[in-house]
Amino acid sequence: MRIFLYLLIVLFIANVNALVDHFWHPSIPYFHSEHLIVGGITGTVTAVLMGILFMYTKRLKKSLLQRKISEQQILMEKNKLETVLSNLNSGVTIRNRDYELIYQNEYVKDLFGDRIGEKCYRAFHDIDHVCDGCPVEKSYKDGNPHTAVKTVVPPSGETTFWENVAIPIRNSSGEIDSCLEINSNITERKQLEKAIFQIEEREQRRIGQDIHDDLGQLLTGITFKVQALQNRIDKNLPVISGDMQEIVAYLNDAKERTRLLSRSLMSISIEGDSLIDALINLAANTRKLYRISCTVDYEESLRIYNEISSAHLYRIAQESITNAINHGKSDRIEISLHRKDGRIEMKIRDNGRGSPDLSKSGNGMGLRIMQYRADIINASLTVRSEPGEGTVVTCLFTDRIPAAPIT
Repeated sequence: MRIFLYLLIVLFIANVNALVDHFWHPSIPYFHSEHLIVGGITGTVTAVLMGILFMYTKRLKKSLLQRKISEQQILMEKNKLETVLSNLNSGVTIRNRDYELIYQNEYVKDLFGDRIGEKCYRAFHDIDHVCDGCPVEKSYKDGNPHTAVKTVVPPSGETTFWENVAIPIRNSSGEIDSCLEINSNITERKQLEKAIFQIEEREQRRIGQDIHDDLGQLLTGITFKVQALQNRIDKNLPVISGDMQEIVAYLNDAKERTRLLSRSLMSISIEGDSLIDALINLAANTRKLYRISCTVDYEESLRIYNEISSAHLYRIAQESITNAINHGKSDRIEISLHRKDGRIEMKIRDNGRGSPDLSKSGNGMGLRIMQYRADIINASLTVRSEPGEGTVVTCLFTDRIPAAPIT
C-alpha cells in the first residue's frame, strides 16, 4: 500500500513538472521525454524524502508517547515516594557535599521547620562544625553506609536521642554527590535502656550486699570456728597444725575475694574527678582479686562534671577488664584517661590472646552492653582486637554539664 502511494506521488509530481515546464516553454510538447525524465527524478526524490519524513515522524510520535508514559510512571513513583516519606514516622534528609540540606520530609519540618539550604549541623545542633562521629562524613570518606546515635535538642527544648543512618548517593558518573540520612527518634528506647540499666545497678547492689552480708559473714564465722579449732589442735595434735593454718589462710583469702567481689557489684556514686579514684580502686581490686597487673594512667587536672557519664565510663572499664580476664586470658591491663582533641579519651588495653571477631569469642553481649552505655552518654566506642596482640577498648566523649534528665 505504501509503495503504491509513493508511485502515485511520483506520477503526480512528474505531471506537475511537465505542466509547469510546458506553461513556461509552450514550444516544447507536454509529453516530451525531457519533461517525463526531470519530473520522474524530481518525483522520486520527493517521494523518498517524504517516506523518510513519514518514517521519522512515526518514530518521533512513538518516542513521544513512550516518553509521556515514562513521565507518568515517574510522576506516579514520585508521588508514591513523597507520600511514603511524608507519612514515615522517621526523619529523612538529603544533604550535599557541603552538608547543606537539599531535602527534608514533613517529619523533619514539623520538628525543626524548613531548613533547606542550611548546614545540617547548624540546623539540628546549632554548632559551626561537622558533628563528632558524623555518619555522613564517614560515608563521604569510604562510600559505605554508617550509623550513629546522637542527642538532639529540637526547638521544643526536650532532649531527644536519634539513631542516624547515612547512605551515600551516587550520580550517573558513579561519584558520591549527596548523602541520604534516615533519622529515627529512639528516645523511648533510650528511656527503656536507662530503666534496664537502673534495674541492673539495683540487682548488682543487691547481689553485692547479699554476698557481703551472707557469704561474707558465713566465711567469717567459719574462719573463727577453724581458728578456735586450730588453737585446740595446737595443744593436742601439733602434727596437723600446719594443715589447719593453711585452711585458715584459704578462708581468709576467700573472705578477701568475697569482699572485693561484693564491692565491685555494689552501685557506685561517682561525682567529678572521683572517677579517677574509682578507676584506681577498680585496678587495685583487680590486682588483689585476680593476681594480675592492672594500672591506671591519668591526667592530674582532668575533671568530669557529669555523674551519669562517669558512672557509665566506670562500668565500661569494668566490663572491659572482665572480658580481658575471662575471654582474653590476659595478665596485664592498662587503663588510661586523658584529654584528646577537645574530648576525653578512656582506653583499656590488655595483653590477652585477642580475637578478630569478638562477637563470636564469647563476650558479644558484654560488647553490646558497653556500646549501649557509650550511646547513652553520646560517646563513640571502638574495640580493636587481633590474635596474639590483645584488645584495646577506646571510649571518646565530650563532657558537658548535664541537662535535666529524661523522665
